This record gives sequence, structure tokens and C-alpha cells, in this order.
Amino acid sequence: MARGELLHLGSPIIPTHYEIQLDIDPVKINFKGNETITFKKNGNKDIALVERFRLHCKDLVILHAAFDEGKRVSVEYDKAGEMATFIPDEPINITESEPLHFKLQYIGKVRSVRTRQDETRGIFKTNFMNQGTGSSDNFIIATHCQPSFARSVFPCVDEPSVKTTFRLGVRTLGRFKVISNMGQSSSVEDENGPHKTVSFKMTPLMTTSVFGFAIGDFEHSASVAILPRSSRKLPIGIYSPMNVNDGSYCLDIVQKYLPLLEDYTSADYPLDKLDFVLLPFLTDMAMENFGMISVQMDHLLLPESLLADRNTRMQVEQLVVHELVHQWMGNYISFESWEFLWFNEAFATWCACSLLEANGDLMGYWISDDYLSNQVEKAMRVDAEVGTPSIAKISKEASVNKPSQTHDLFDPHSYMKGITILRSLELCIGDKLFKSALGTLFQDRRFHEKCVKPIDIFVSMGAILKSENVARFFTSLTQTPGLPVVSVQMTRKDEEVMTYLVQHRLLTSEDPDLEDVPYHIPLFIQLPDGQLDKKHVLMTDRTVTLDYPIVVCNHLSQGYYRVSYESADCYEEVARQIAAGKLAPIDLLKIFRDLSFFIDNSAKEIHFVGLFLLLKHLASNRVDLVKNPQYWPALGEGLQILQNGKLKGLKYAAADSEILDYRADVLKPLANKINRTRSKACEPHQSQVLSILQQLKKA
Repeated sequence: MARGELLHLGSPIIPTHYEIQLDIDPVKINFKGNETITFKKNGNKDIALVERFRLHCKDLVILHAAFDEGKRVSVEYDKAGEMATFIPDEPINITESEPLHFKLQYIGKVRSVRTRQDETRGIFKTNFMNQGTGSSDNFIIATHCQPSFARSVFPCVDEPSVKTTFRLGVRTLGRFKVISNMGQSSSVEDENGPHKTVSFKMTPLMTTSVFGFAIGDFEHSASVAILPRSSRKLPIGIYSPMNVNDGSYCLDIVQKYLPLLEDYTSADYPLDKLDFVLLPFLTDMAMENFGMISVQMDHLLLPESLLADRNTRMQVEQLVVHELVHQWMGNYISFESWEFLWFNEAFATWCACSLLEANGDLMGYWISDDYLSNQVEKAMRVDAEVGTPSIAKISKEASVNKPSQTHDLFDPHSYMKGITILRSLELCIGDKLFKSALGTLFQDRRFHEKCVKPIDIFVSMGAILKSENVARFFTSLTQTPGLPVVSVQMTRKDEEVMTYLVQHRLLTSEDPDLEDVPYHIPLFIQLPDGQLDKKHVLMTDRTVTLDYPIVVCNHLSQGYYRVSYESADCYEEVARQIAAGKLAPIDLLKIFRDLSFFIDNSAKEIHFVGLFLLLKHLASNRVDLVKNPQYWPALGEGLQILQNGKLKGLKYAAADSEILDYRADVLKPLANKINRTRSKACEPHQSQVLSILQQLKKA
């Protein structure tokens, strides 16, 4: 078997259930394990002959291996491949109706973690001071299995494409609290000695990456979440090595958003409890183990003095709800390859932010500067570079390179672009229809019983909504590199107005090998009456012709593309809307940001003319900035473009041959205007604009 080949593809048998019993002593560097794996036949043949098979196995020593009825099995190790090959003394036949039970005894390692630089993988432990004794004899022992560390806990097929059930038992010190994916079924004290054995209920189908447990000297705070949809009072809890009451805000968020997620997904929360386990060290900061979410404790242990800060509360809310979303998307519905991690994470963030905004905890997020400027704008600039590959290519290459940590698989650019794709698609479809289609998917057990690709979700949503464009939209923006630019030209002749849209791939430099394939672009066209255009929602061809005027494409900047307005009529229509106070300030910001990009890279003369026309208009008496202070931030954005060295000393002729001189036509009248109309309500924005004006005068 070649290195990197998926075990579940080449094996005659595949696991369906793991029964795991662990014996863990905190003062020992090793743990003991007993495991029974239930296998089923793999493939379509009526009978499979098992002559040998492989399991992932890292830092584990197999002491004994045998099938039922004492059929012994020898073991060969492949340390580099992190696998063990099992060879029965005699070949074994397996049929569809007769599963195999494979028993193992083994020893594994417990990693000691003392600093943030130590990686948390497999089973790891940390000791800390006991406040009563003053000695460092308190312990936290926990697991981290994503992406491929379950193989350090028990022999398994440690691949995201395989879902099984699990049942865990742990023998450890009696004083320890023991938490896992499911609630406890029993806890039995040893007759002689300080130990106990805790057993847990069987999990639903899940991947090895979200298996987990934690044991140790935890403080515990318990509560319940009322779930009207499933008519349950779900036990929820938080476990922490210290100061557990400082994590109470986490439970408040869970109580609020768990029922909202049941409603949003139209699917019951799939487990019998939900715990947050706070750990002193966790390499990935947070891990969405099914039913037992692990978080590095500094992110959730926050006293009231810190939670008084709104930004801190928002960060906690986004973190907690993001992890809650994963219980449905990522755990209940899971993906067959690590190349889709970007989508898993993008979905969780998009869904969390949408729910938080809809419920008043993240007001105006999708039109905030944090989202539009710090995230989307940065991502678009990266995508405009010639060498930037598609999301599909980036993620495929990352998964093939045998990642050793989750961050090796996580591409921030694909993640950010994925959030925007989901947001745009939701707006195109409509939030109610989008939610309804998602709910249908979550209720379809086929999406739970097997691992899927993201495209499977959108093909099914398209079938539900009777639109092939849903899947095509997703494929267009994930398979095609870069991002689109839509050029807009508007002509007026007598009473007739025509608007022409043309799309291309946007690049900062020429690429002779470019395949300029049209994208599926959500237009979000705003009309002069303030309504969104319902005739032309999605642009799928190279060109679109409209027999009516428009104000802007990409209203509120919710699509992942740039707009190049390429006729004076376009800018004059925008100017009319500004004068009437009807243009959304986000739309004016978007126009200036796109102009800034074009002037930085491949500007046409109309871009310079359009910039000067808009700034001259804002500086004129036609625009009352006291009555319409919402335009001050965009004005500042537009003025900053004038600091570009390409604009120094340049003058451009407008359509009517008027010479545009930004010093005479913008700076001077704007300074006079501000001096005449200074207002305390506008003071911060006016001060920013005045500062830019002063810099421009000195230039």
C-alpha cells in the first residue's frame, strides 16, 4: 500500500464500532488499553477473504490481537506510515450478515504538556498546583484527535471518510471527574484501592477526529438548556481546572443558542448532553469534539470585569456559537476528506455570525468594517494575484501533503472566501428558503450516515429548490481561481436608458495562459427607486444587457467581486442618489475601494474621472453632510485615494471637456464646506477628513 493511500479503500474489512477500555494513572507515562473493533465486509462482493488488514497505530505497542474464537493475529509495524498490519494465522471469510469482532490489548504513551509550545495530541497531561497541599499534584488529562491523533489513543482507521459508533470506559483515580462525548452510563468504585471505572453510553455515528475524553481535578458547573423542538431539558456543563464560575457566560450562550440552532437546522441536538471542557493548554485553541467541546481556558474563563467590555463578549459569543454549529455541521454532517476543512470552518463562522446578528448580539456584522474591509477586501486583493490558486486546488494540495496538525490544513484565505460565498448564496436564495433547504438536509439521515463533499450539500439544496444554479454558483467560486470584475456602462439617448454588464477574471497583472471562464455572480443590483433588481439576480454569461438604469451592482458589498463603473452616466446616477441621501454609505465605500484597487493596478481614464466627479460632488453644496453624516467615512476613503502617487499633478477631461483639478475642485471647496458646517455630531469624521486634507495640501 502506497504512503498516503486511504486505508478504507484498500482493506477487505472496515470498522463499524469501537469498544474501548482505558486504564490511566496520572503519575505513569503509559496507559493500558483494551479494544474490541466490530468489522463489516468492505465492498460489493458477497464474501470477503481477510488475509491481512491495516489500522492506524502510532506510539502504541500491541500486546495481544485475536479475532473471536481465539483466532490469533500477528502484527507488523510501519512506524513511518503510522500503521500496523494484522495477519490472521488463517485467512478469514466475512459475509454481509456476519460481522467480525477483533480484540486488542495494547500500551500507549501519555504526553506531558508544560508550555504553550508543547503540542497537544493524542492523550496528554498537565499537572498544576493543588491549592490545599501547595504541591503540583493536581492533574488534567485530555485528548486531541484532530486531524489524525486518534491513532495514538487506540488502533483505528483514522480517516475522516469513516464514521463509526464508540463506547468508552475509563479506569482512573476515584477523585477525578471523567467526561467524554456521551453521558455516563455507570461509575463503579474499586473494592480495594482509590480507583473507579466510568463507562459512557454509545455515541451516534461519528469520525475518529471528534472522539474525546478528559479526566482530572476539574471544577464543575452544571445547568440545563431548554430545547422546545426536541422537548428536552438537556444537561449542559462546564469543566475547568480552576475558577469555573468565571466560565458562566459560556453556559448562558449555550442556553440561548442551542435551541436556536435546533430551530435553524430543523434537527434535534443529536447527543444526550453537551459539555465545555477548559484546558490549560490546547494547540488549536478550541476543538469541537462531539458533545464535549474543548477550549483553551483563557478564552472562556473571564471575570465580570473583562466581560463588561462589549468586544470581549462578542469574541466569546462568536467562539461558543461557532463550536455549537459544528455539532451539526462537521460532526453530525461530516466531510470525507480534510481538503474540505475550509468549508467546515467557513460554514460554522458564517452560521454563527448570522445567528448572532439576527438575535441582536452582533449588530450590523455583514456591513461592518471588520468584515468588509479587514476580511473580504484583503481576501479579494490576494485573489487578484496571478499565482493565487482556487480553493479546490489549495485545499487538495494541503490534504495530500500528510498534515501533522490542523493548522497545516487550514487556509485562512479559503476560509474567508468561503464565508463570503455562503453569505452571498444565502442572500441570492433568500434567508427563509436557504434555511428551509438546509433543514431538509439535516433531517435526511443519508447525510449523517455517510461522509459527504460540500458539493453534495449544494446539489441536494439545488434539487430541493429546483435550481441547478445553486451547485453551479458554489462550483464557480471554489473551482475557478481568482475573482470576477463586472464592468458597468450606462447610456442615455432621449428617454431610453441601456445598461451593459460585462464580466472577466480580475488580475493585477496579465496572464497569457488565463482561461477567462465566466463566473456565477450574484448581482445585487440596486435600482433608482431603491429596490433590488429581481429580474437579474445571478450573472452566468459573459454579458448582460438591461433596458433600464441602475445605481450600483453589489449592493451593500455582499458579493465577492469588484465593480468597474465605466461611463460618466454611472457616476452621475450615483451622485444623484448621494444628493438625495438615498445611497447606502456602504455602497459609496465599496465604489471608492474598487476605484482604489483599479488606480493601484490597471486603471482606465474613466476611473480617474469617476473618482474626481464623486469627490467634487461631495465637496459641493449639492450634498448636505450635516443632514447626511453617513457619507463622512466614505468621503475619507475617497480622499485617501488622492494620496496615490499616480494622481500627483494629473488632470483629466470629463465628458463635457471640463478639466478636473482635484486641488481646485475638491480640496479647497471641501475645506471651506467643513469650516462652514462644523458639527459636534460629525466631529470625529470631520477631523479625519481635515487631517487627510492637510496631508494632501502638503503633498
